[in-house]
This record gives sequence, structure tokens and C-alpha cells, in this order.
Amino acid sequence: MPALRRARKTVLERNTAVWVWQQERPVSIAEIAGQFFIPLYVARKVVHNLMRSADGLRCRLETVRGINSAGHRGLVKYFSVQHVPEEYLPGGRMKTAERGLQNDAGFFPPEQQMPEE
Repeated sequence: MPALRRARKTVLERNTAVWVWQQERPVSIAEIAGQFFIPLYVARKVVHNLMRSADGLRCRLETVRGINSAGHRGLVKYFSVQHVPEEYLPGGRMKTAERGLQNDAGFFPPEQQMPEE
């Protein structure tokens, strides 16, 4: 796989993980595809790759009965992220599960940031 294609794939996976984490709720594959303007099969591959990653990302895939993307009754899979590693976040800032400490941009205000070491 060429380096540029691999880099784009990594960026898409990380952006997807951060977006799902910011939603604070399980998200369907169709919602991910719509958010990033990608086909459903690509969104499924992205979620599959995120589920297989071993870099500290904690996520889960839930299955419930409902209306699928084709409009038929059946099983619908929802993807959620509980923890995002620091390297996934813009600027490498630490974020906690206590999301009320963040401003609208998703970053801690200066008085609540981690001290520089």
C-alpha cells in the first residue's frame, strides 16, 4: 500500500474515532458514512479496523433490532468509543471522560490544561 494511501486511511480512522467519541452516544455505520461522505462499505471497513486496533482505543459494537440502512427490519450495529488515546486528539491534549470541562472546540481551557513537563 502506498504511503499516501496508508496515511489517508489512518487519518480517516482517527477522525472517525474522535467524532464518534465526541457524539457521546452509539453511532450507526450509516451516520459515519454520511458524516465523512464515504460509501457504507468503506465506513464498515473503518469501523472494523478501529475495532482491531491495539493502540489504546476502547470501543464497542452493539447490535439491536431496528430498521437498517436499506429500510428493512433487522439487526442494526451501533459503534461507540469510550476512550480515545492522546495521539488521536488534535494537538495531543489529554481529554478525560469528564467532558463538561471542555469548551465548545473540544479542548480544555488554559486554566484546566495539564501542566507541561
